Amino acid sequence: MGIRFVNMKKLKKISIILMILISFLIAPKVFAKSNNDEIRKVEYSEDFKRWLKLSDEEKNKTIQPRMYDVIVTDFNTRNVFCKVRLLGAKSNSKYNLKNIIPENLLTKDQQQTNSCWTFAALTSLETNLALSDYRQGTKSKTYDFSERHMEYATSKIFKNNETNEGGYNRTVGEGGQWYIAESYLTNGSGAIPESEMPFENNEDLIEIDQIKNQTISSQIYDTIDFPDYNTQDDTEKAKIMNKIKKHIQENGSVFASIHGNSTLSEESCYNNDTEAKYCNSSISHIADHAVSIVGWDDNYSVENFLESARPSKNGAWIVKNSWGNIREYMYVSYEDCNISKIICGIVKATDKKEYENIYQYDEYFPATYVEFNNSKIMLCNVFNKKTTADEYLTQVALYAPETYICKVYVNPNGTEKDKKDMQLIELKTGEIKTVEAGYHTLEFAEPLKINANSFAVIIEVQGTRNKINFELESKVDGVPTFDSVKVESGKCFLASGNDMDNCKWYDLGKLSQVSSNLPNGDGTIKAFTITKKSEEIPDKKPDNQENGESIKNSNFDNMKCNINNVKYYTFTDKNNHEYLTLNLTVDGITQKSQANNLEYYYYISANNNEKNIENWVKIEGKQIEDDKLQFEINTQNIKNLDEISIAQNLYLYIKEIASQDGKESEVTSEAMQLDSKTQAEIYLDNIKVEEAQIDDNDEVIDNTVAPNELPKAGIKKIIIFVSAISVLSIIVLIRYKKISEDIK
Repeated sequence: MGIRFVNMKKLKKISIILMILISFLIAPKVFAKSNNDEIRKVEYSEDFKRWLKLSDEEKNKTIQPRMYDVIVTDFNTRNVFCKVRLLGAKSNSKYNLKNIIPENLLTKDQQQTNSCWTFAALTSLETNLALSDYRQGTKSKTYDFSERHMEYATSKIFKNNETNEGGYNRTVGEGGQWYIAESYLTNGSGAIPESEMPFENNEDLIEIDQIKNQTISSQIYDTIDFPDYNTQDDTEKAKIMNKIKKHIQENGSVFASIHGNSTLSEESCYNNDTEAKYCNSSISHIADHAVSIVGWDDNYSVENFLESARPSKNGAWIVKNSWGNIREYMYVSYEDCNISKIICGIVKATDKKEYENIYQYDEYFPATYVEFNNSKIMLCNVFNKKTTADEYLTQVALYAPETYICKVYVNPNGTEKDKKDMQLIELKTGEIKTVEAGYHTLEFAEPLKINANSFAVIIEVQGTRNKINFELESKVDGVPTFDSVKVESGKCFLASGNDMDNCKWYDLGKLSQVSSNLPNGDGTIKAFTITKKSEEIPDKKPDNQENGESIKNSNFDNMKCNINNVKYYTFTDKNNHEYLTLNLTVDGITQKSQANNLEYYYYISANNNEKNIENWVKIEGKQIEDDKLQFEINTQNIKNLDEISIAQNLYLYIKEIASQDGKESEVTSEAMQLDSKTQAEIYLDNIKVEEAQIDDNDEVIDNTVAPNELPKAGIKKIIIFVSAISVLSIIVLIRYKKISEDIK
């Protein structure tokens, strides 16, 4: 009996351990964490921790490092335009924006001011707009925005003891960084033309009226924060650098920081003869100067750098300075200790403000990262209307610290957050938009009327990990700049879960009540509205309806699309515009029409449910043969190229117009996704330089290796293991029960 009793205890113990193990393997959410563990503040970056230890005087002389590291996540776009252009950037061993848009890279001089950060940031905006003109084949304007306005509009103290309510807690001349410029460009403060507030070589206090009531002549839609490539392995490093190069080619210069040492004396890391710069220690050569990266040279020799300070490999960024004709351009090694730490740019902008009112609580940059123990969260801001006039929501925006998949819901009738009160918004990109780290605008396909004095916006965010970071505007210990932040409660909220009706909402303005380690903060959702009369908003046209005529169109029900080849043409001559051609075959068309004339048109969209298409492109030449339509798409003919170039997925629509005896009838296809797995040919100055197959990870497929798929054995092994443990635990439990019965 004693032996049996001992065995029974052992078996019971084993069975319990096994069942606990199973629960961890197949049901990890059984053990719910406390609220304190569910939400936590993210650790600062190591660079920022070191910066916090500097004196206030030292801090004012440096470029503040990133407070948080940019999370490297895979962004697997299926946009063939993005993928091919990435290869195009890779194929260009040398590139300089000055050769493409020289009129927008003229020499500028900050003189004795500390305004380098404003020059670098606005160069990104100016080159972005200029490249947009260039891609569209229009004559590039010379864009010139006011650095002086950015400097003063982001400061607090003015003449006669007046204070700027929208300014950071900083004085003019203290220096700045990208995040201050980005908040200025996204919160409705700027930018304004240089002519309205020209540069002056002083940092004197001025009257506050000089920065007010100025004409805002731009709007930033999307920005991007690149990870520090020098902290990654070689594969990831190459990938990030290619994305930076692609961005420069497509979207303009990027903001970066270096060790400046503006004295004309010889530096320990700068070669005056070759204008080559390489600093190998961020401790002795701290980042204190903002610059613009406008190009690169992969073959720039290490021999060009000082013999006492040489990088290990060839290659350098071409950097535009803001010291007039002194070091106007420099070659900064890819390996420089500072150049990779803060690289940010503008993805999309316009040279006009496309909204009337902006609703926001985050006038300043989000200063705190908070981690939620879930891969999906919902962020909500509630707003009170500013006007009694009819208002229509056209856009919302948010800051993303990592890759997000976003959905937008709006309650136009009040501030309730229940699912029954919310409307899922159709965006220009469809129901979802995928974004990377940066500021992003989610544009509505149709304006939505606000029907009450208040409204609520919910952005559902799906991350790419088993946890997710989100950003808050808040005060930061050790950074007086953010002392101007005023946190409001009852305005901004967070919830997790898949169901709005069964979730717990946290008031972001009272997060410290959840845990003393958490900051109170404001959410980063912004809402943009226009005012117009209801009758000015056109009614939706019926989708894919014939016009009532008796003419029959072809049957598109079984239509399929294949990309035969892709060619990317880029040029060193600034007068030639880069473009792509896609050769496509659309089959599965059943012709039933007896019309005298059939015409075909195409349209490419980021939306898989596009309505009211206007910018159709006519397909010239041979029409349908053997139920197939073969044609070529040239991006020079696409009017919405800027929009679709940054989309995750692309969709093709085909329209047929049948005409006979003065009557017409038309039919439009359903959306057909353009598959990115295709052969790409790269041409530089019409000379073929590369041919490669692109996979779903933006990588080039090596065709010399047999494309055998690795067996997916990992998950199978886990399932077998878990099953074995389950069976074993059941056997143990049966034996335990049997022994117990015997004992009784």
